[in-house]
Amino acid sequence: MDCKRAQFNLTAYDDKELAGSEALEIKNHLEQCQSCTALRLSLSETWKALDLLPVEEPDAYAAIRFLNRRKPAKVFPVFRWAMAATFMVMLTIGSLMTEKSGMMNPSSNQPEQAALTSSLFPDLESSGGGNDKVLFEAIFDEADSTGNK
Repeated sequence: MDCKRAQFNLTAYDDKELAGSEALEIKNHLEQCQSCTALRLSLSETWKALDLLPVEEPDAYAAIRFLNRRKPAKVFPVFRWAMAATFMVMLTIGSLMTEKSGMMNPSSNQPEQAALTSSLFPDLESSGGGNDKVLFEAIFDEADSTGNK
């Protein structure tokens, strides 16, 4: 048995909580290892010193104070349901408005895209950069097909 495992189980060994074979392994290890034996004695002295301390009884309201600290802040359940319902209504209205306005149909937006392209990039047409304009429109159409605008 190695020291790490023996040290981990020292308290259980002293409290006689280990099975026979594991207790025997720790006993054999303690007979051979001075550092683990010293640690066991140190732990034993610490427990004895703790036993000498007076036991303080909590007052009658200590449990209530403890439990009150542990309770999460209450959010009104009605408020949660109202927020969820409002979100669902807004989501439904938004999707209906998007569908009716034609935003989901990229072909209906082509005049708007052309106007936006020429207003944002007037140099494209004047500089003869037709390839740039085609590339920009291809990117714009790709964004529409993925749902981004």
